[in-house]
Amino acid sequence: VGTPSSLPLEATSKLSLDSMEKIEAMSTSLASPDSMASLSPDSMEKIDVLVVGCGISGISAAYHISKHCRGTTFAVLERRAKLGGTWSFFKYPGIRTDSDVFSFGFGWKRWESDNIVAPAKDICQYLDDAVDEHGLRQHIRLNTDVVSASFSSATQRWTVTTGAGGTIVCRFLILTTGYYQYEKPHMPAFDGSDRFQGTFVHSQQWPESLDVAGKRVIVIGSGATAVTMVPALIDSGATSVV
Repeated sequence: VGTPSSLPLEATSKLSLDSMEKIEAMSTSLASPDSMASLSPDSMEKIDVLVVGCGISGISAAYHISKHCRGTTFAVLERRAKLGGTWSFFKYPGIRTDSDVFSFGFGWKRWESDNIVAPAKDICQYLDDAVDEHGLRQHIRLNTDVVSASFSSATQRWTVTTGAGGTIVCRFLILTTGYYQYEKPHMPAFDGSDRFQGTFVHSQQWPESLDVAGKRVIVIGSGATAVTMVPALIDSGATSVV
């Protein structure tokens, strides 16, 4: 049950690559001598590009903006206290990519490890290194969520409001937020689940303190998450895993 562990890495990498032509095309538009100061009150922050989400796609977007749109002002907003998206959020046993990272890593940051199928902690370290090596951390704002975004045809600008009450006006808004809800994962209705006397856990909300040693475990689902989780549950001492 849950999001396949490798899909976010593949999907977001492909999304990043598919978006690069659009980002590079922005450089011409961003170079136009258009003042943003007259578009909104001085209390509003004005920047050229705002990226929402600091997972793999958000980091890649930040790199390409800094590389191909020199002089462009931009920021990356991340609602959580740590960058990395899927790879820093999920905590279930055995989380790793089930595809080789050489194929799905950044084209601008080599994967140096000999571990081709990488666990989440190694991917998070890779992302942190990529951010620091290319000076992107100064553009990342953690613990900043977006509560609304509206576009004005008259000014050709986005107005974005954050949870802290801040307002950002930007020319381009890039959403790299993934495709599932952090707070409320998909949970099918199972008849009789209210009578189950054991521990019912969703892979998206896995408690790091959960000890499966000596327990019988049933995994519902047979996707990439299950494939990576089952061997880890056995290694953690579960007496049986089905």
